[in-house]
Amino acid sequence: MTTHLLLRLYDWFARHRFLRLALPLVLVLAALASASQLHFKEDITDFLPNNDNYRRSMEIYRQTNAADRIFIVASPTDTTQLNTPLLVRAMQQLEGESQARGWKLMAQADVESVMRIPEFAYQNAPLLLGNADFERIKRITNTDSIRAALQNCREMLLFPTGGMVTQNIERDPLGLFAPLLAKLQASGNALRYELYDGYIFTPNSRHAVAMLTSPYGASETSSNAQLVMQIDSVTKAIEARLPGVQFAVTGAPVIAVDNASQIKKDSIWAIAIAATLIVVLLVWTLRRARHLLLILLSLGFGWLMAMGGMALVSSEVSIIVLGIASVIIGIAVNYPLHFVTHLGHCASPRQTLEEIASPLVVGNVTTVGAFAALIPLDATALSHLASLLP
Repeated sequence: MTTHLLLRLYDWFARHRFLRLALPLVLVLAALASASQLHFKEDITDFLPNNDNYRRSMEIYRQTNAADRIFIVASPTDTTQLNTPLLVRAMQQLEGESQARGWKLMAQADVESVMRIPEFAYQNAPLLLGNADFERIKRITNTDSIRAALQNCREMLLFPTGGMVTQNIERDPLGLFAPLLAKLQASGNALRYELYDGYIFTPNSRHAVAMLTSPYGASETSSNAQLVMQIDSVTKAIEARLPGVQFAVTGAPVIAVDNASQIKKDSIWAIAIAATLIVVLLVWTLRRARHLLLILLSLGFGWLMAMGGMALVSSEVSIIVLGIASVIIGIAVNYPLHFVTHLGHCASPRQTLEEIASPLVVGNVTTVGAFAALIPLDATALSHLASLLP
């Protein structure tokens, strides 16, 4: 049935030579126009689940684990000297450059945010308490415990320092959340840093530290790469104005940029090596420029159709996916290769098509079926990879 249909299609195109040339040209132009609308991105999280709950969880993780923070460290070029005033001037200039560019930079301790920690703890106490805390609350909310707690509050207010605890007593007269505040205070004390004129320094005062929040998150490496380049340009300009100061830039977005750059280089090398080996093998095997050209044209046509079709369902595609999809070259080349190698054993292209159409279609269906298994997976990049079917 399939062979008969393909032969009828072949005969129809054989009788309509103009359409045989015009139709592929129209398809190529349409695919080019469609593929030109694609935007390439380098977000590694496209390989992760795409549901709303997971996205919200990842966003919370980024915020609580400083995943979108870029740390800029200023140090003296002479590591044997301690020059905190010079590092403070460097941070002041960095703050000025950041304000001019609209960057969200924190180089000084945010005292107001620290003072808001108790308020945050009280507002979100049910989410921060554990089972042991609820058991403790249950024990101290009986009548005797409440009476004793209120008497303790009264005595504390009678002391000369009672004004310092007034606000806490108003919020939590029974001390229900006192252990929670103690834990938050202990975790804050675990952060080892020193302040000099309000600026954040490492404990030995040899390094000044600033934290810049990337507006692109940690995984959008294309935009972060431009941001890192701008930061490098600014820090180099400050180093030129303040001899004796050197900057270092690190953080999850910077690491992601370096990783993405390495992935792109590796992908280019993988595609180049695969294409070179395939071309060399084909030239050595076929030794006919016409057959080699037909194979290359069929691969290019198929790839262009895939990119054009992908643009119809998505405006963005992961460049990492395109690198991984280089494996498809080795799969796709089999189909035109089978055809051109059988041309030497058959009287005409029509006879070749008649003999190999059925096994090639079956092989193509199984290959497409294997890639189609990626479509139900709830990840954007995997669905894009499934779209690049040979």
